[in-house]
Amino acid sequence: MLRFIILIILVVFYLIITIPLQIVALIISLFNKRAAMMIGKAASKFGFTVAKLMAGVDVNYLHDENIPDNESVLYVGNHRSYYDIILTQIHCKDLLGFVAKKELGLVPSLNVWMYFINCKFIDRKDMKQSFKVLTEMCEDVVSGKGSMMIFPEGTRNRGKEGTVLKFHDASLKMAAKAGCTIIPVALSNTQNVFEARFPALTPSKVIIEYGEPIRTKDMPADEKKKIGETVKGRIEAMLKSHEGMF
Repeated sequence: MLRFIILIILVVFYLIITIPLQIVALIISLFNKRAAMMIGKAASKFGFTVAKLMAGVDVNYLHDENIPDNESVLYVGNHRSYYDIILTQIHCKDLLGFVAKKELGLVPSLNVWMYFINCKFIDRKDMKQSFKVLTEMCEDVVSGKGSMMIFPEGTRNRGKEGTVLKFHDASLKMAAKAGCTIIPVALSNTQNVFEARFPALTPSKVIIEYGEPIRTKDMPADEKKKIGETVKGRIEAMLKSHEGMF
């Protein structure tokens, strides 16, 4: 409980004291958007690293050689915790944005940093707006603007460890049609850091595994239609391999 209280205080303090840096980034963005986004990446990585240390998370990153050095990709993961975002963001070599619910875009200061790491805010009740956001996401990945990460389950899975909820795979089909390179990501035990023992932050061992890239640009049309099943199957297989590793 004490860890959680301290973390909340630090988050609020961080969002306040970084406002001047946000102003600098906004000015720089008028001349060099990429440089401003790198400021956002550095700032978010610092904040997320503090959150990781506060929770005492021990992360075992598996097969991160599958993370490309010079290519924007779409990471697709199972979703069990807010720490999924924290732990994947700090480990990514490239800019990494997320598709997030629109409510997060209303949080002062936080929404600015989310903007500068190229997050996309989606209204799941508005199909037209959702389609537009997902189209922009695919365009950013294909054009090399930066990598993105999505969680097709649509919400955090509170079920048994190793399970994956049904995918809402419209975003994956759009990504395949656009020719995005997809990297499946399997996250195990992240819920024990926070959600499983809320409001306590609990030191936990976590496994994050990166699967082999799926180059949809070269896939036949019939395989693109099944891309959701393919990615979900690979994530489930990686989660299965994590059993007994804790």
